[in-house]
Amino acid sequence: MKKILLQSLALLGMGLVTHSATATPVKRIDIGEDTPTKIYAVSAGSTKGVYTLSTADANTDKISGSTYIQYSFDNSGGTFVSKEKLYGTKATDGLVPQIYAITATAEGGEDGPWSHTFYKYGYTGYIIAKDMTYVAGEDKIYGLFRTNPYNDLYQSLAVYDGEKVEATKIADLASTYTAIAADSKGELYAVSGNYGKLVKIDKTNGAVTEIGSLGVVMQSTPQSAAIDPATDKMYWVAGANAYSPQSMFEVDLTTGAATKLYDFPMGTKFQALWIPAPEADKNAPGAPENLSARFTGNGKNVQISFTAPDKTFSGNTLQGELDYTVYVDGVENTTGKTTAGAEESVTVEMEEGSHKVDVACSNAKGKGQSASTTVYAGFDTPANISALTLDVDGNSATISWTAPEGVNGGLVDESKLSYTVTRNPGNVEVASGLKECTVTDELPDDFYTEYTYTVTVKYEGADDQSLTTSGTMYGKPYTIPYSQNFDEVTSLGQAGFAMQNGAANSPAWTLGEADGNKFAEI
Repeated sequence: MKKILLQSLALLGMGLVTHSATATPVKRIDIGEDTPTKIYAVSAGSTKGVYTLSTADANTDKISGSTYIQYSFDNSGGTFVSKEKLYGTKATDGLVPQIYAITATAEGGEDGPWSHTFYKYGYTGYIIAKDMTYVAGEDKIYGLFRTNPYNDLYQSLAVYDGEKVEATKIADLASTYTAIAADSKGELYAVSGNYGKLVKIDKTNGAVTEIGSLGVVMQSTPQSAAIDPATDKMYWVAGANAYSPQSMFEVDLTTGAATKLYDFPMGTKFQALWIPAPEADKNAPGAPENLSARFTGNGKNVQISFTAPDKTFSGNTLQGELDYTVYVDGVENTTGKTTAGAEESVTVEMEEGSHKVDVACSNAKGKGQSASTTVYAGFDTPANISALTLDVDGNSATISWTAPEGVNGGLVDESKLSYTVTRNPGNVEVASGLKECTVTDELPDDFYTEYTYTVTVKYEGADDQSLTTSGTMYGKPYTIPYSQNFDEVTSLGQAGFAMQNGAANSPAWTLGEADGNKFAEI
């Protein structure tokens, strides 16, 4: 997220900031009246976590992954800035409230698991937000913030920087509001649940214009609102009081009238509502399938292959000619024409290193959903070998392994790659300069002992990497009387000792050492 403050606040006090930033409108996309809106939210109740809500019914979907997210916006608020990140604040009850700031991030994508950073921030009220909203076109968070740490009757409109944990005041507000949301143009609307009103707030100076009556009075905590950037419909979650369930409302931005869609189960508390913009028009192409990108080994060439979509974004059959665009690291690289369902392959040049590749198709309804993958361009450094096995048949030992992959998932230059195989005990070289991933060795005609094999990866310009097999016992019986110099072995297996009973309560022989002498002991 960009650093958005014009100045830092001494001791988190609020200084007046004057600006006239205008948000870039979010493109309105037709997703159809019959399509329920998915709303992201944080549970501020006992089942803490990240959820999605639906405008169709009270069903919820917990998406916070395996990590139990230990934050709550019960007496405060926050907002998502993407499907993978949210910011918020928390205020505890009591004569002297404790203030916390929260940053939560989804690891590995929006399905989580979500991790969070939880800051205790003293006694000041200047970062306690009743609710927040994110304006994507400006990359800014606006919020309703307390000016008095002990209650939220005195509020100001401010811009919040979640990374710095700072709020920059725009203006004091003459009334108290319980939720705030931004439309597709970045214009701010606020709900006064206590007085049953909807207002519009000028984000440059805090000027308030009353729109109309909600038709309901909702005084519970928390409350939150969000406006769908695809339809500019406003949704508001609130309860009548602390003893009533929360309800989902749709609010008319023209009249202010609130229509209840449904009630949540008793005890549910949701906050930090946010609705992402849809990725595509419902009749635009869906995402390409089978997308792959691989370095060809020739110069800087990377081959990108995909199957053009045969479905629209909404899942209906797609036919006819399409345009496709290939993006490398977010920058348009190549364009071309294809048809729905066709297989395509294009070669592009990339500088050495890891790159993100996106492919999207478009038609008369606009750009469709993207498919993404990553590729390492140029020859990669090999990782170690894997799947190393040792099989013994009579006196013949076969050692096999899987060739190393690139440490970045890229192509390894086979001309620079070879293997050296050694047998222990004795560090006997079995093979060197080997190109195949298997070798056979004849075990020595010697007394019963343990053998292991080490495979070393040799690659020009890189450090050697090795992996050793588990041991195998082989050899002819010892003659009696038996004598063994333990100073010459590094394990009892090399002295012919083999585990016969692996029970935990059975005594086991070990290789001991004292005064420079090695010996076998129990």
